[in-house]
Amino acid sequence: MSQTKTKSPDFHSLQAEKIASEASVQESYKEIIQADQDQNKARANQLAILPEEAKKNIVVASQYSSYFPNPITKPFMRKYILAKLEFPTKGSELAQSLTELNVRIDNLFNDAYTYHKAELEAQELQVEMEELYEKLEGAETDLQRRKLEIQIQKKGLEQKNKEYSLNKIKLAAMARYNEAMGWKGCVEDLMNEMGVQSLEDVDFNRIRLDEMEGKIKIWGELAAKNQLEMTPSKFQAVMSNQDAFTEGYVKGEEHVRQLQHAQAQAQLQHKK
Repeated sequence: MSQTKTKSPDFHSLQAEKIASEASVQESYKEIIQADQDQNKARANQLAILPEEAKKNIVVASQYSSYFPNPITKPFMRKYILAKLEFPTKGSELAQSLTELNVRIDNLFNDAYTYHKAELEAQELQVEMEELYEKLEGAETDLQRRKLEIQIQKKGLEQKNKEYSLNKIKLAAMARYNEAMGWKGCVEDLMNEMGVQSLEDVDFNRIRLDEMEGKIKIWGELAAKNQLEMTPSKFQAVMSNQDAFTEGYVKGEEHVRQLQHAQAQAQLQHKK
């Protein structure tokens, strides 16, 4: 009997599926933002501490709320956070990206716990209000009724506040999710640049050694350009790997010579 071979999905179909999945997530994010803005508008209308015109202005301003206007994107991560001065090797960039990714995933688990806890607390406050309503029906004096009514109002305020916080937790979680996906992208890009298919192919035991050697080389380059501020910890590292420092210093000297030559050529051209 001939066996039917199942085709594995090609690269383009996987990319299309990935793009569609991310588009769906971002659409859900927009819905969370819209829900929070609607919530803010409703709360603004109840701002008893403000005059009516001020309430209206806050309602209008609510259309600009609920956004995280300064996200940390993958290009920012690669250019500034994973800067060569601090992470001079691909391995050190990868290790830091994994660390950042793991932190955000752990924080998302904490967000989920906080959200569920706030949900339960809101339900608990609702039950406590129902108990107070039962007591209110059996109140024997006007004073008892007034006291119970105040307690009910206070519980109601707490319960509403808990419900309002749920969208805020979702918003923070989505912003954290986007950052996590940025770091995931860094991990995948760096694995590709390193030519590895799996993290099992990475020698993590070498990363710190290679990272420090890379830093010492850069310090050597900076020293040749009179741009290095030597500290006791740097001096100790340099003395532990003088060959790397010398290699960097020679490279820095060559760069200085090239720069001086270019400047001299530019001056000659200017004089002609």
